Amino acid sequence: MAKKDITYRVFNIYNQEISNDATNLKGELRQRLAKCKVEQRLIPLKENDDSNFDLLGAFAPAIGTNPNTDFFFGTMMRLKPAKEIKALPDNYRELSTLEESALREIQEIKDKIVCSSLYHFLIKGNMLITDLKQNILIDALQIYINKLLMDAKYVFTPRIVTEDLRLRDIKSVVFMDDFSQENATQLSLKSLTRKAIKTISPKVRGLNNIMESKIASARMIIDFERPKQMKDSDYMKKLEAFLAPIQNLENVHFCLKNGKKLQGTDLVYIHKTTLEDDIITPLTYINSMKNVLQSIEKL
Repeated sequence: MAKKDITYRVFNIYNQEISNDATNLKGELRQRLAKCKVEQRLIPLKENDDSNFDLLGAFAPAIGTNPNTDFFFGTMMRLKPAKEIKALPDNYRELSTLEESALREIQEIKDKIVCSSLYHFLIKGNMLITDLKQNILIDALQIYINKLLMDAKYVFTPRIVTEDLRLRDIKSVVFMDDFSQENATQLSLKSLTRKAIKTISPKVRGLNNIMESKIASARMIIDFERPKQMKDSDYMKKLEAFLAPIQNLENVHFCLKNGKKLQGTDLVYIHKTTLEDDIITPLTYINSMKNVLQSIEKL
């Protein structure tokens, strides 16, 4: 019996185009993939750079099966030319799908395209679940899917933990910076603080020395309050969208009305489980992921 420890994250799916519903995503993906070989699904990580690609290698259900199937499952791969451990078949670009099982274990390769990492995701309704590592933002998958669908407008925002916390319990968000390292995080308040000091005391001398001496620190506080005319559902959507780009920053704290302080990662819906099967296959992931989403739908 094979076993594998898994940590899932769950995201809500939104469509920025008002005329389209988020639940259309799985149908759009299946339609796009109907006559789409691997080569047409290779999307470079950077413009004008053909060395690194993302690829939706394999998916389920297979094209031609029941179109009313209530889920879409995909295996995402990061491809690059390097000396890695998993080599791709020479004809991978001509294949309809590139299964995880087709990656060949090999010690060293030369002049080959390889899969350096992979993860899985499943879409059901307006939710997406994935085993993408927790320290990696969902942006890459969001960008990939929108490009694959010819610049669609789908957005994935972290699903908030709702068992012990409601979004209305968030009072404020605090951004902190002690200036200990330049660009230590994705967010720095150093330049804003410098401007604030010059505004308050424009004649201050030795400002650079003051900033570098670490005697100054800064906090930016953003208060939240639901407008009286705004529905709870709209309020939740807007706060989830706000959380998406800052969920992994260590210098951001969410302050609750009861006085508690939480980091963004504490608010995201996470589910830990262990996969057990004779052989862990895509079907193992599908059944596990569907069970998690079904349990959320019952809350």
